[in-house]
Amino acid sequence: MKELEKILNLFQEGRIGKDEAMRLIEALYESKDESNQSKTRKIRIEVVENGEKKVSVNMPLSILRFLTKTAKLLNRNYIEIENERIPIDIEELESILNDSNFRGPIMSVDANGEPDGKNTKVIIEVL
Repeated sequence: MKELEKILNLFQEGRIGKDEAMRLIEALYESKDESNQSKTRKIRIEVVENGEKKVSVNMPLSILRFLTKTAKLLNRNYIEIENERIPIDIEELESILNDSNFRGPIMSVDANGEPDGKNTKVIIEVL
């Protein structure tokens, strides 16, 4: 239960308050309950650089569901990639995650013309 340890450490260090720690712990257990209901759905994250697949990771949907709930509780409506904030619509993401029939891309970030000449694309999709 590494997630629980992280939450408790944040509380112990004074980085989050008691109420926030309780909300995060509740979200953790809710995501575990939901993962038992949706074992077949997974999230794929792919990174393609100059047309070549560099990373392809499949993970349980429950991980993204937990991260979404955590982001909502912390009022964080963006993801940060290489010091660039990319806005996300938490409500829309929750709607997609709760739709058991949804399959397909959730987010696609295309970084063309990087200073190093690389074209990088990050794709996140529900399988």
